[in-house]
Amino acid sequence: MAIGKVGSGNQVMNMYMYQNQQGKKNGMGAIMQQLNPDQRQQVRDSLQSLSETDRANIVNQIKQIDYTSMSQEELYNSIMSIITNYTASTAAASSSIDIMA
Repeated sequence: MAIGKVGSGNQVMNMYMYQNQQGKKNGMGAIMQQLNPDQRQQVRDSLQSLSETDRANIVNQIKQIDYTSMSQEELYNSIMSIITNYTASTAAASSSIDIMA
């Protein structure tokens, strides 16, 4: 019976580690690790200038990228495109609101 308990403990530990790895698989940290240090810094700088809400929306979009089949440059361009398009669309929306007011 002691062997069964050890086996069960290992099973639980393996399951826990698997879930943690799965949770991090598409996380922002895993994506950022695919970029070189200069690219990471440029992404960070771009995100820091945004409001918390905008940053959260952009990060959610970035997490949807399937970066596994992309080159480093393609991933970087995709991220910067998301940031640029999001900020352009929110700027356009806020300026149209100003015009209507």
